Amino acid sequence: MVWFAVLLAVLGAFCLAIGAQRQGSAVKADTGGLALSSHGFLRLLRNPRWMFGLLLLALGMGMNAIALVSAPLTVVQPIGAIALVITTVVNAKDQGSVSTAAPWWRSLPA
Repeated sequence: MVWFAVLLAVLGAFCLAIGAQRQGSAVKADTGGLALSSHGFLRLLRNPRWMFGLLLLALGMGMNAIALVSAPLTVVQPIGAIALVITTVVNAKDQGSVSTAAPWWRSLPA
């Protein structure tokens, strides 16, 4: 049952990452990156990209909830951190920026 929970947690991380990116992309396209008004939020409710992101977020949260019931928190929760990495990669690809892997020693203080 633990392996099933791990699989659900990984799939949930992907859903959460892609859902957040889809919603962020829809907001940016709708508002130009500016503040969102209540009228703008109502427009987003009719935006298919934003709604797809919402669906993926709900699906990802559901998968994580089932995974947490099926396995210990110490097994499931660290897997959720994968969503941060996935979001970074998906956002970089969506914005057309190239993500370079700088050597780790460049981050050390001089």
